Amino acid sequence: MSGRKKEPAPPNNHSPSQNNTTHHTLTQPQNRQTLSTSVRSHPRCSPPTKKKWVPKFYFPLLALPAEIVFVIVSFLTPSDLCRIARVCIKLKDLSRMSWKPLCEREYEFTGMLNSQDINWQEYFYLRKQISSPKKNAFVWSTPEVYGDRPSPRMALSGVAVGTKIVYIGGQLEDYVRYDDIYFFDTETMRFTKPIIQGNPPKFARHVAVAIEQRVFVFGGFNGFGVYYSLAVLDTEKLTWTYPETHGTAPIPRTNHAAAAVGDKMYIYGGNYTPVGTADEEYTVLGDLFVLNTTTMTWSEPTTYGTHPGPRTAHTLLAVGSTLYLFGGGIWQPKPDRWIKKFNDIYHFDTKRMLWTKIRTSGEIPICSFPISFTVHHWIFFFGGQKITEHYITNKMYYYDTVCGMCHELIADGETPKPRDLGTASFIGDRAYMFAGSSGVPVNDLDVLTWMRTTALPSNNADA
Repeated sequence: MSGRKKEPAPPNNHSPSQNNTTHHTLTQPQNRQTLSTSVRSHPRCSPPTKKKWVPKFYFPLLALPAEIVFVIVSFLTPSDLCRIARVCIKLKDLSRMSWKPLCEREYEFTGMLNSQDINWQEYFYLRKQISSPKKNAFVWSTPEVYGDRPSPRMALSGVAVGTKIVYIGGQLEDYVRYDDIYFFDTETMRFTKPIIQGNPPKFARHVAVAIEQRVFVFGGFNGFGVYYSLAVLDTEKLTWTYPETHGTAPIPRTNHAAAAVGDKMYIYGGNYTPVGTADEEYTVLGDLFVLNTTTMTWSEPTTYGTHPGPRTAHTLLAVGSTLYLFGGGIWQPKPDRWIKKFNDIYHFDTKRMLWTKIRTSGEIPICSFPISFTVHHWIFFFGGQKITEHYITNKMYYYDTVCGMCHELIADGETPKPRDLGTASFIGDRAYMFAGSSGVPVNDLDVLTWMRTTALPSNNADA
């Protein structure tokens, strides 16, 4: 057996020999890596992997700079703006910003007059309805009413409190004036005459504004030389009071105008004749007073800009925090005629106390005692005396406070007869026009309904 060489034994992994130990030390990292790779590659041991999202389509518009995308989007049609807003949040925001350029492109703008806090998409479609040549956008009607209807009268006040309209005073002729108060429920179409605690005067040609449940009344005349100051009607408590006020109150007057912004009542212009004096001392006023109804404090603020000047028989309406003054004139008792007539429009910024005379597109050819109301960004005027002739009209006009356009409104139905010195309140989708003078005082109730047959499109529906 000697002299025969033994075959080398296979390596023993458990052998304590130096060679094997060195072999394992050198190959251990490689073996770990191989083992780790093997384990990870096993289907049961592989951790879940997050798949990369691959879009079903590629929208190259989003790859462009935002400024270029905005320019492109601003030229889309209204329907396409509504559709593209559903693609993603970025395009939804760009679509929202593009409605203003669309309005400027589609409609005539006389400068940007009132561009703050405007939903431009809503404005686009509302203006489209208002200016539509189709007559059925607005419809006149004479509905049946119930209850205790007021007698014929003119120069009364009417203000909306919730779904009710409150009518106060008025006159049949110079020496026949009323102290009654009526509520009209627009839901039941019923007049009621509540019992009021207090002593409302028999007066007319006053002004009234509603602030929450209270109606603030100022001025008026009883026909026998007595003018009235401030009174408050509480429509819940059914009380008529003459509250104590602070500050410098305005002179009692008639044929002035008033509007409310927030908790403040604004009064402008009018006329008065001091008690016990001749008509030669008849005075037309051009002052602005403000009543803070929270503190019951009067003030005559310092104002800036182009002032409207003295006038009477004008209108003052609020759209947001801006006041709009229209028309009026200067009346001369002897020889009992208008010596000046106005159909201009001013707006008053109540935050900056700034008057601005508006350069309008088109004109409203009426001046004194029109029946007016507001809807969204529009002011409507019915009737009143024509600017060039001495008679009243039954045409209706509107003024767009956003773009400065004036235009005649064409409505379907039977148009009411010519009228001035009446009242109108807009509630829901209807304007309720009551009383006034058509040569003689009337107690007609005419309703103008805005037939909103097309709902405003949203970003979730096609236009």
